[in-house]
Amino acid sequence: DPVFGHSCTNKNCRDFLAFGFLVQRLFPRRVLCFSHISHVDRTEISSNNGALMPGGVGLWDKWNRVFSAIYTQPLGSGFELRASAAHDEFLNWEIFPIHPRSPADPGGQVSTQGHATDPQIANLVDLQLSHHVALPAFENTITIGAMTLHQVQPDSLATRGPIGQELPPVLSFPGRTLFSAGAFAHNDMLLFDWLGIWGGLRYENRNILPRDDLPGATTHVLQGQVALSMRGRWGYIKALYSEGFRPPSSANLFSTVGTTGDPTLVPERSR
Repeated sequence: DPVFGHSCTNKNCRDFLAFGFLVQRLFPRRVLCFSHISHVDRTEISSNNGALMPGGVGLWDKWNRVFSAIYTQPLGSGFELRASAAHDEFLNWEIFPIHPRSPADPGGQVSTQGHATDPQIANLVDLQLSHHVALPAFENTITIGAMTLHQVQPDSLATRGPIGQELPPVLSFPGRTLFSAGAFAHNDMLLFDWLGIWGGLRYENRNILPRDDLPGATTHVLQGQVALSMRGRWGYIKALYSEGFRPPSSANLFSTVGTTGDPTLVPERSR
């Protein structure tokens, strides 16, 4: 009987982080920081090559690269401007045995999923303006902001067949482009050093752009949050109401292999 196991090698790379501190020294009262983080995760699946895939093993390749920049500028009179941008790349490619060769299935079964060369790409731009005021019995910070998110989902491939044979790519769902824009406002207030009041509101417009003969879709999301806290010698109490949402993944929306996706799905909401 084949012995199933796995071996995993992780490689982490982090650089450019010190550059932000250098620029901060050059420009007093301003902060400019660049960062780059890379992460590679390669997992071999089932180390018994002969029983599974002659000349190779099952594998799960994942790598992620993030480039980001943040700029903060005090504007005077309690105002501060913060701008940030990020570029993210994520690749996921799996070749995994479903089951080895056996008398019942001499060919065995292996499956591929994802995309071997094209990563998922996301570009985020965020702009925030905040104002802070502090008085003996009153402290308040209000922040307003806006963001845009551009995502590119490559073609997702998924197929299965006998071990050792070249598997023709089967399209699970075609690549799509998504664009989101949002705005928010948040207020944080402290009264008499014992009563805290927080509140916020966020709106987001999410768009799946049309492609060829595939229609687009638009979803509007509005969520709010409010909280109240009190503290004293007797202790601390806090009440909170919050709303959230989680958008469906590309596989949930578009997959045609395995679990069939539903492009009409809307974000899950919680309260």
